[in-house]
Amino acid sequence: MFLFPKNLEISNPELVAIVQVVHARVEKFLKYPLHIHYTDHSIEHSIRILEVISNMLDETSVCLSDVEKYILVCAALLHDIGMQTPCFSDKTFLSTDDLEEIRKNHHLYSEKMIIDSVTKSNDDRYYFGLESKCEYVELIARVAKAHRKVNLIELDNVFVGNEEIRIRFLSALLRLSDCLDMDYRRVDVERLSSLNIPVSSKMYWFRHQYVQGVKISHQKIEVFFSFPKEYENADDCINSIINDTLREVSDQVDEVYDFLDDYGLRLHKKISHRTSFSLVQRHMPDELITYIKTLREENVIKSDKVFDVYPTRDLCIDDIFKRLKGIGANNVVFFGGISSRLCHKGTVEIFSEWLNKNNKAMLFLCYEDDEAALSRATTLDEGSMPKDGLPSEPHMRYVYKLGNIEKCREMYADNIRERIYLIPITKALNTYPIVVDNDFYCNILTAIRSSESTTAKMRDNSVGKKTKIELLSYMLFILENSPSCIGNSILSNFIQLQKNMIK
Repeated sequence: MFLFPKNLEISNPELVAIVQVVHARVEKFLKYPLHIHYTDHSIEHSIRILEVISNMLDETSVCLSDVEKYILVCAALLHDIGMQTPCFSDKTFLSTDDLEEIRKNHHLYSEKMIIDSVTKSNDDRYYFGLESKCEYVELIARVAKAHRKVNLIELDNVFVGNEEIRIRFLSALLRLSDCLDMDYRRVDVERLSSLNIPVSSKMYWFRHQYVQGVKISHQKIEVFFSFPKEYENADDCINSIINDTLREVSDQVDEVYDFLDDYGLRLHKKISHRTSFSLVQRHMPDELITYIKTLREENVIKSDKVFDVYPTRDLCIDDIFKRLKGIGANNVVFFGGISSRLCHKGTVEIFSEWLNKNNKAMLFLCYEDDEAALSRATTLDEGSMPKDGLPSEPHMRYVYKLGNIEKCREMYADNIRERIYLIPITKALNTYPIVVDNDFYCNILTAIRSSESTTAKMRDNSVGKKTKIELLSYMLFILENSPSCIGNSILSNFIQLQKNMIK
């Protein structure tokens, strides 16, 4: 029997009865997962998500209606049924690629299966008991789908009868709560020892194993870690797991921040943590420790030894200017993160001097545009905007900055303008790599966060081939999924050439 968490208790007996049926059917449906080497996606995972949602609702005065509670609870219970999608039922064996395809698109499969459960009622396997309240089925499917990837700005609140359903708010609650169910209860490391799975998957399992719990209090999120006592001085391994975990939570908070804030749930963006050491905590297998150490060496995570982290992008740009004047470079690429600084007269003068001295040099300014710019604007905190003379309202700020960027090229003399390319990119960036020839790299694998205004500078003799190739592949992916233009093609060829040289 399903027990409703506080804040999610429903008074309407008909809706309560449907939820009980949904719970029973989903519990049975998810009992034997296809993805045995993935973390828990069972009914227990969904119930823990609802507990997290309940805790978050404690942090705000907003009250959900019975219908909103019904939609949210059903969506939480059903959000992962796509992990058991029937789309591959014609195959007797699912390959690793098949399973990964299901995982990547399971939110879409979940949406389809929820709809199909009432429109294709001839298959009892996919019956979830929703048909008596068909007016809410699409809304449940929409919220379930939005637990990952979907741009929440695209979700409009709707009216059913005379009641408004706050779809964005419900979706934001589900998405963040799904992320915050990240502790040891999502893995069974005893079973892990019997599975022949990639070491990267083992890394993900042990990240969960070492999280004892996640607390939400006074609108702050705190993650509690517990490591084996023997790891107390093993900073390399511990810091890697802590940083990856905190970064995942922080990224998710950024995605939903505005949509929760609209209803009085203003979470702190800085995620805190506590670390303890236990005599009974399970040890990582040796191959995983070796894997983490190798990653740290290849991906240059030790900032005190390998790269400098700039507290602001302006300081990074200043350093690039100094290096341009000192040793020169053939090409400069600003891949995202186009600040107003790049449109200043002083910046134009420095780049003009460099371009005039080197008639083979090219300057590429890639900037977020269209849906990427809109997505970025919706995640900005108006209150934390720098006092730089630009509008503080996020959307107006973007309009103003895009206008500056479009004028930027016209500030250069005619004889060098043809070697300056403005390239709009329509995929939102998670990091701002800045490349000057082979001398400047921002390592995307350490996810140096643009929202913290930090950029990493790494010398090419300090970063492994794998890291460089992954960075350049990331840049190529963004370019290939953005509008085609002359500068886009030239830059793509330039990056591909660099990849070939590294190989």
